[in-house]
Amino acid sequence: MEYTASPFDELIQKLSARRLSTSVDELILLFSRTLRTIFLRMKDATAVFYPNLIENFISNDESTEQKVRGTNQLVDASIERTLSYFEFIEQINRFSVGFFKLNNKLKLPRAARIKFFRNKIIEHWTDYFKEVTTQTNVQQGINGEIMIPYHSVCRHIPSKEPEGRKNLLMVFQRHEKALAIEEYLSHSDYSELIFSALEKFDNDLKCIPESVTKALLGYSFPTPVCDVEAYIEELIKYLKSLS
Repeated sequence: MEYTASPFDELIQKLSARRLSTSVDELILLFSRTLRTIFLRMKDATAVFYPNLIENFISNDESTEQKVRGTNQLVDASIERTLSYFEFIEQINRFSVGFFKLNNKLKLPRAARIKFFRNKIIEHWTDYFKEVTTQTNVQQGINGEIMIPYHSVCRHIPSKEPEGRKNLLMVFQRHEKALAIEEYLSHSDYSELIFSALEKFDNDLKCIPESVTKALLGYSFPTPVCDVEAYIEELIKYLKSLS
């Protein structure tokens, strides 16, 4: 079976080649191997998605059966990238708790943002069933980059965007928190803007008012990791500092 490289390989090799002397090192090794597997799933889903997307749009000669098969492959890849991204977030949150229990000074990059997203969009999504199931689930990323799903209800619908943005700003205003959203922000910039605003309520994002959460779900929920490769680079640098 052909070995596929990943950004975690150097760290995994380094830890595997020596006797692990601490529980932190053992956890880093398990964490790195776990995220390596998920990263490769995300990469594979992206690699399958783009060719099928392009083929579906440009091909006029395929039979109905071939088009149905192509569409199904596209949907499968889209679902796979969503599931693998959610698992990526879930495992970072899970291991974040593990590191904290070993040493309460250990905090993975963006741990609070990841936990907030995980709690609202993944774990307790039935608490916001109407908002989450009516979302427009789109992908971000260009050819060659890991695609991510992100939650958007009316932010990308021109006829609904002004009303949704107005409602979101009013909710923040009621809580005496300033927020201004420029038009045509990338989802990455939008997410950074929103998380920075939420951290003015509570830096650990544990005490965010329900009205704010629901307003975000009605407009567009921020994504904690918009560039998977850049985050992994940041994460590996942090893990190396611990080992």
